[in-house]
Amino acid sequence: MHESGGGAYEDAYHSFDGRAVFQPVPERPVPFLIGGNSKAALRRAAQVGDWWHGVGLGPEEFAAHRSRLRELSGEGRDINAGTRIDWDDDGRDVREVRAEVAAWQSVDAGHLAVWFGSVAGDGFRRRMRALAEAVGGRDRA
Repeated sequence: MHESGGGAYEDAYHSFDGRAVFQPVPERPVPFLIGGNSKAALRRAAQVGDWWHGVGLGPEEFAAHRSRLRELSGEGRDINAGTRIDWDDDGRDVREVRAEVAAWQSVDAGHLAVWFGSVAGDGFRRRMRALAEAVGGRDRA
C-alpha cells in the first residue's frame, strides 16, 4: 500500500485498480482481536493477534487458556486476553455481578465486556449505571 493510502489490490475475492483510495490511513496498526477457545484459535491469536477474546469460559478455564496462549506467543509478546459476561436481567443483584467482575480481575483478564441486555426499556441503562457505581465508576484503562 502506498503512503497515501491508495494503490491496486487483488485477491481471490476482491480487486481494486490503482485509483482505489483507502483513507484515512491509521497512524499505527489497528489491533487485531481473535476470538474462540479452540487450539487453532489460540494458535492464531498467538501468531497474529493483539487481543484474544475467550468465549463462554469460567475464570479458571480462562486462566488455563491464557496460560497456553502465553506459551504459544513466546517471550516479549503479551496479548491482551479477556472475555464477556452477561447481566441482561434484573434477577441478579449488582453485588453478585461485582463479585463476578472481581473474579475476572483475579485471573488477570485484560478486558471484560458486559452484555447488559436489550437497549429497549430502562433495564440496560439501570444495570450499566449500577455496575459503574459498584466498581467505582473510574476509568479502568
